[in-house]
Amino acid sequence: MRSAMRLSAPDVVLDCTDNMATRQEINAACVALDTPLITASAVGFGGQLMVADAALGTGLLPLPMAG
Repeated sequence: MRSAMRLSAPDVVLDCTDNMATRQEINAACVALDTPLITASAVGFGGQLMVADAALGTGLLPLPMAG
């Protein structure tokens, strides 16, 4: 999350990664920055798009438990 925190508060973040650990890190950064997250993925001819507003809670995913 350190690299994400180097950003000055963006208006929105677009995530197109295919790695769950990276998605969780991006989500945590968006929650910390109170920034909406748009995440997209595709497999074959299908896909999904989701918008998560960090102001409404934990964003896209539950934040990992500490410890």
